Amino acid sequence: MLIRTIAPEERVQYDSVVSHPVQSWQWGEFKKQSGLKVERIGFFEHDTLMRAMQVTFHPVPLLGSVGYAAKVFAPDGEQFDALRQAARKHGALFTKIEPDVFVPVDVPDPAAEQLDAFIRGHGGISGELIYTQHNFHLDLRPDNDMLFAAFATKTRYNTRLAMKKGVEIVEESSEAGMETYIRLMIETTQRQKFYSHSPEFFRTLWRVIGRDEHSMLRIFYARYHGEVLVAWLVFVFNKRLYYPYGASSNQHRELMASNLMMWHIIQYGKAQGCVDLDMWGALGPNADPNDPFYGFHRFKQGYNPILMKNLGAYDLVHKNISYRIFERLNALRWRYLRFRRR
Repeated sequence: MLIRTIAPEERVQYDSVVSHPVQSWQWGEFKKQSGLKVERIGFFEHDTLMRAMQVTFHPVPLLGSVGYAAKVFAPDGEQFDALRQAARKHGALFTKIEPDVFVPVDVPDPAAEQLDAFIRGHGGISGELIYTQHNFHLDLRPDNDMLFAAFATKTRYNTRLAMKKGVEIVEESSEAGMETYIRLMIETTQRQKFYSHSPEFFRTLWRVIGRDEHSMLRIFYARYHGEVLVAWLVFVFNKRLYYPYGASSNQHRELMASNLMMWHIIQYGKAQGCVDLDMWGALGPNADPNDPFYGFHRFKQGYNPILMKNLGAYDLVHKNISYRIFERLNALRWRYLRFRRR
C-alpha cells in the first residue's frame, strides 16, 4: 500500500472516502484559517485512494505541538506508522486519536473490544475525549409517518403546537444568517451557563466553509411573525445529516420552535438522501438532571434516536516527559475553567 500526502487536486476523491465532517477537506481549510497545521494522509492501492485521514497540529508554547486525529477510520498498523511520521514532522508531544466508532449503549461488541485492544497494543493509552463519549443517532430511512409516530408523546405535541401557532422554518445560509446565529448563541450560553465557541470561530466557519460552492453547511431559522426564535447550523456530508450547533432566543419559548425545527431538519435530511442523523452529542444512559446539558439531552431523546457510545480517545505518546508536563498543565487549566463556570 502506498501512503502519501493528499494533493489539492485530489480533494473530491479525498472527501469520498472520509466519514465525518471534521475529516472533510472544508474542515481542514477552516482549521488552517484558525492557525493550525493540517496533514491529509492518503492510503492508496494501485493508484486508487482507499482511505484517508486528516490530522491537525495544535501549537503548545515551549513544548512543541499536539496532533489530533478526530473522527478517523478504525486504525490499523499502517495508520499508526503514518501518524508517527507526521508527528515527527511537526514536533508533536503526542497524537490524540478519536476513532469515528460508535456502538449502541449496553450492547456488547466484540469487534469494538478487539479494536480497543489493538490500539493499546500499538502504544495508544486512554486519553481525554474532545467530543462527547455518547451520542444520539436517528435512522432516517423510515417514512415520515413512521418517524413522527415514534417520537415521544410530548415531542409530537410540541411539534404540532409550533405548527398551529404559526412558527415557520426557513433556510438562511448566508453571512447574515451566521450573525443571527451568533447573537442567539450568546443568549443561549448565558441562559444555560456553558461554554461555546467564540463568535470569531463561527465567522471563520462561514467565511471558509459557508462560502464554498460545495458547502456542507446550512443555516436554518425558526421564525414567529418575522422574529427569529431559533437558529441551527447543520452539515450534510456523505449521506449523513449532522446537527452540531443550535441556539435559541429567550423570547417566546412557549412556542416550542426548536421541536418544529428538528422535525423540519429531519425531513430536509431525507430529501437530501441522508440515511442517518448524527445529533453530535448526548449524556450517558443515566443522565444527571443537574448537568448543564441535560435539557439538550432530553430534547434530542424525544425523537427516539439510538443512544450510542464512542470507542474512546487514545493518546499516542511521542515525547514522554513533555507529555506528562502537558497533562498536568491541562488538568490545571480545566480546574480553572470549571471554577469560572461555577
